[in-house]
Amino acid sequence: MQPGEVQFLNNFTTLHARTEFEDHEEVKRRRHMLRLWLHRPGFRPLAANLNLFEGEGVAAQSGKKPSFDLKSVRAEAPAARA
Repeated sequence: MQPGEVQFLNNFTTLHARTEFEDHEEVKRRRHMLRLWLHRPGFRPLAANLNLFEGEGVAAQSGKKPSFDLKSVRAEAPAARA
């Protein structure tokens, strides 16, 4: 990527695995990543087996940083209970 470019990814259509990210020790070389949730009318529906929040997503919580406790999410997911 070049300076000024932006890349949008949909983690629900690009399934992947990765090793833990290790950032550079040098501050100027560290990754700067922002998370943004977008909703667009007409967006394709989420596959049923990935719909862990029943279409509702995560509710906004003023003053809190968005995060996920994936162990709890997986344990509470409909597929895990089936």
